[in-house]
Amino acid sequence: MATRRKERINEALRRMVSQKIVSEVKDPRVGFVTITRVEIYPDMSGADVWVTMLDEDELVKEECLRALNRMRGFFQKDIGNMLKTRLTPRLHFKYDIGVQKSVELDQLIQKARSGDIDHSENAQNPEEDIDNDSSSEGVEAKDISTESDNDSSPTQNFTEQ
Repeated sequence: MATRRKERINEALRRMVSQKIVSEVKDPRVGFVTITRVEIYPDMSGADVWVTMLDEDELVKEECLRALNRMRGFFQKDIGNMLKTRLTPRLHFKYDIGVQKSVELDQLIQKARSGDIDHSENAQNPEEDIDNDSSSEGVEAKDISTESDNDSSPTQNFTEQ
């Protein structure tokens, strides 16, 4: 199947399922759900519908996915009318952890940045910090060379006096 056609079908399915969830689904188990992407199978027999939810509770997420998968016939009826293809793809709702991982990564970056701000005040003059560092007393650099072992990474040899 042409990639362009597949992308158009994926986007049409995403829009249609999202719109039906917002306007027609009355099930309380399906709360604030966002359709992040849809991936139709190459043979068009099915499609994975990736969703995210606001609720952090794993039990609520599982119950919501179970409810969406039970409602697949509700969605497929309109999909068949919309696509006008020989096969109507069977929907498989799955939880998209990509958004959750992105949020966690962003939080780690923010935490690292706030830590960098605290340390940046001490690192205004790094040469001064090296000269005043008492932990480096008695350590002399004897030989700095690159050795070409199997990994060909540079190594430094230090010895204490």
